[in-house]
Amino acid sequence: MRLFLISLALVLSGLGLIGCGSRSSQAGAASTPINSDTGATGQPSPAEATLPAPTAEAQPSGVSDASSGNPSGGSANNSAGDAIAPIADVPNPGDARLLTAAELGWVERNLGASERNINVDQSFWVNFRGLGEVAFVLTEAVTDSSTAINDLEIFVMSPSGEVVHQLPPDTDTESWVLWEIKAVSFMELDFDGSEPDVIVIADYITGIGPTGSEPFPVTTVYLNQGSRFIVDQQASRFVTDQGASTIAEAEEILRNELNFLP
Repeated sequence: MRLFLISLALVLSGLGLIGCGSRSSQAGAASTPINSDTGATGQPSPAEATLPAPTAEAQPSGVSDASSGNPSGGSANNSAGDAIAPIADVPNPGDARLLTAAELGWVERNLGASERNINVDQSFWVNFRGLGEVAFVLTEAVTDSSTAINDLEIFVMSPSGEVVHQLPPDTDTESWVLWEIKAVSFMELDFDGSEPDVIVIADYITGIGPTGSEPFPVTTVYLNQGSRFIVDQQASRFVTDQGASTIAEAEEILRNELNFLP
């Protein structure tokens, strides 16, 4: 009997030895370190094996290089108050061109457009004798709660972003509502050598009476005084009374009837 029990114990012990070996194998597998760079197998995966090493050239465009202090591409920061570098394509007094989209953005940031609409079709980069190269910006001011556009404001801005002059209003239009800015012209008008002077034609409505909603053209003549402009009220009123609605018509009246223009 004792011999049988001993034999049975040996058999069970043998089975126990087999079971312990299985657990040890599992523990060994669990304790095998996993390389986070290469995966559980210890070998690089196909995708990871083909990735190139990063180089110093992989730097986003427009990001400043702190070591050199120079920008690696990108444009200058034209935030409010910053200067702008205009294209030197208006070299002579009287030369003018429309503002580019980038320049209009610069004007908007520096001037502020929350209370006025910049007229993109009638705003220019101009060379004035005395002022030099400046932005000549026509805006349609919004001055009441109904957002009705009822005022014309004209600003002269230097390349530094500063408003160096705001043109005075035509006093004849102060009680009228601006309807549309139609045309702007830069030319010498009064033979004083401070070229150019400025002609602005805009449509207004009076808002009064049976014809109060019908637009009519108003010509304003601005004379260049070197660093500022004044309204020639008499000439402006005369050309307006003649019904001029284009720059050509205004020029003809100024030349033939008022002896303006060279």
